[in-house]
Amino acid sequence: MENLVLYWQQALAAYASIMEHYPFVHTTLALLAVVLPLAALLAFPGLALMAITGQLLAIKRKRSFYDKGAKQLALLATLLGWLLSTGGAVWLLCRYTPQTIPLDAIPLQVMVHCLAWLLITLGAFFASLHYSLWKGLKQYPRMHQFIGLFALVSAYLGAYTLMASLVLQSQLDAGLVVENIQQALVPAENSPLWNAVYYLPVLVAAMAGGLGSLWFVVRRKRDDFGRDHYNTVVPWAACWARNAWLCLWLILLFFTGWEVITAAQEHDILPQQELLNHALRLALWLIPLLLWCIVTRSATPLRHKFTLLLAQILVMGFLIPFSTGLSWGY
Repeated sequence: MENLVLYWQQALAAYASIMEHYPFVHTTLALLAVVLPLAALLAFPGLALMAITGQLLAIKRKRSFYDKGAKQLALLATLLGWLLSTGGAVWLLCRYTPQTIPLDAIPLQVMVHCLAWLLITLGAFFASLHYSLWKGLKQYPRMHQFIGLFALVSAYLGAYTLMASLVLQSQLDAGLVVENIQQALVPAENSPLWNAVYYLPVLVAAMAGGLGSLWFVVRRKRDDFGRDHYNTVVPWAACWARNAWLCLWLILLFFTGWEVITAAQEHDILPQQELLNHALRLALWLIPLLLWCIVTRSATPLRHKFTLLLAQILVMGFLIPFSTGLSWGY
């Protein structure tokens, strides 16, 4: 036991030394600690939606590829759901203790965090049912799809509630008064929570499509359904991500144009550097769209592993300004 304690002390000391001498490593780990859980949170409801859509396509087009692909995505949704639920429970237990929370007057942010965790856990439960009853409810497709729909709604509401908790924290840090949970969850005028309302649906779909296409590549040897199966489902997932990201880019283009026009009305001449920054930002977020187009048009999509990975990394990079806009909106 003493050797184990000594080992952990040495490991923590080595970690602290690395963080001190290599600040870039510390910054990278800090960003990953935000981006990876947030990417999983957003992909979770989107994967449930893709699984339901795959079931419907299998019935409509009478092709088993989509049903098998939907089951693979349902498995990923289940795994992400329980990872988020477990990680959320650990985070809540570490952050909030009986010593730091007055039991007679529970703070509003605690209630919002617990509500988000409850919804995500409920989504994980329904996602598990959706996956585990794939064969049992084969003769009752509507009932099976409704279970997936419950997982989708619960997971999406959980993601939205967690986005609302970021805005709530920024409001409290700014000294604003939020009286009840309704004010925390319903965006007021000029609230940063509107960003979640606008961007969340398409961001959920894009994250799920990108992650789902990578998941198919990873499961290629484990689930040997044949090359034709993966030549069908990988472009389908990439197409899903491409279309969702196109919608997100158009929303971003609209708000960028609105911001430029508003600034032009207030000032006669806009700084050239500011216009250049807007143009570069729009060009950067256009790259994932082009990468997914390459995959959807390819006759051998399985050979584009690096293309899919690069597109997903860029999309996950979008989560940094997205979450920052929610957290620092006040």
